[in-house]
This record gives sequence, structure tokens and C-alpha cells, in this order.
Amino acid sequence: MNVTNWWAAISNFTGPDQGLFNWGATWQKHKKYRWLDDVRTELNLEQGSKLMEITFKDFSGLDFRVPANSPAIKMHCYPEGEVPGVKLGTYHQ
Repeated sequence: MNVTNWWAAISNFTGPDQGLFNWGATWQKHKKYRWLDDVRTELNLEQGSKLMEITFKDFSGLDFRVPANSPAIKMHCYPEGEVPGVKLGTYHQ
């Protein structure tokens, strides 16, 4: 399975009432946000951030290699090093 939208992949890990972004301590006033745009607007955070689509070689097979021209590589936000049981790096299309 190729996952071309990383947001869809991440959203699969949250339940219907579970916010993706939790702001504040759980024992005090807090709020759960489902979307990054809500965090940006309401909390005035992440104003300079960029959202880009990312394609993994084989998400379900833990092959998280990305194309050599991926925005993640260009933006220097792709992990470096080794992760046991996971393939990282780049591949040529």
C-alpha cells in the first residue's frame, strides 16, 4: 500500500473523540484539536509551517523511504539514522 497523504495515515491512529493536538493539562482547562488549521487559527501557532504531501515506498511494510526529490528531504525534516525494523532513506522512481 502506498500512502500518498501522510495526514490520512496519521489520522488513522486517532479515534473519533480523540484530538490529534491536545493543548493544556488534562486536569485543567484543555482542548483537543482535530486539525492543524484549527491550532494555527485559534492559538496563533505554526504560522510559518508548511504542510506537504509525502509518499512512502511501502507504508504497511514499514518501508518509509521517500523519493529523492521529496519535500521532506528538501525541507530537511526527514529522520536520519537507523530505526530497528524500519527502512529509511530515499529511492529513485
